Amino acid sequence: MSAINLSCNRTEFIHRSSVQSSIRFVVLEAESKTTYSIVDLGITFES
Repeated sequence: MSAINLSCNRTEFIHRSSVQSSIRFVVLEAESKTTYSIVDLGITFES
């Protein structure tokens, strides 16, 4: 059980880090990949 809990916690941490990097990616590459980035962020914030 402990191993499963640790895996879940690490996944949440990675997921949160991905949100921040995705936001920066949208700011830096807004013109070239707007659609993909916005969809990705939308799914991230909803889940």
